[in-house]
Amino acid sequence: MNLEDLILDTQISELKRLQSGCLKARGAIQRIQSLTAQLNDQAARAKTEFQSKLDTTTQRQIDRVEAEANKLREPTSNQITSQHQAARVARAEQINALNAQLKQDIADCQQELQTKISELRGTEEYANTLLDIEPQSDVTTNATNNDLPEFDLSEPET
Repeated sequence: MNLEDLILDTQISELKRLQSGCLKARGAIQRIQSLTAQLNDQAARAKTEFQSKLDTTTQRQIDRVEAEANKLREPTSNQITSQHQAARVARAEQINALNAQLKQDIADCQQELQTKISELRGTEEYANTLLDIEPQSDVTTNATNNDLPEFDLSEPET
């Protein structure tokens, strides 16, 4: 074997060693690519799961806040309705009290008027007896509650 053959054999064995190294490197790259693909898939699944959990948690919080708002809104609405009803009752009671007071004032005025009419009649009769005049026909009227106009004091419809 000569020197050229020896160099050629050395180069061939070096090429075989490099080729073997390349095949090992290619296998390692393929394993890395496979692991990278697996990791990407796992990351995508984890991201999807996380987003789903986040969406579920967010929706639960929204539902809880809405429920709390409804709980707060309901008593407020009931309070408003109750206050409105109480105001209606108080107004009706006040109207009834004013109506009763008005009727009483009218009755008092009528009584006072009747008393004054009676006094005037008495005075007229006394004057007529002094003057010896025949009594005049009765021109006065007896006013009663029935002669007065009625007012509708019921609560207006809303």
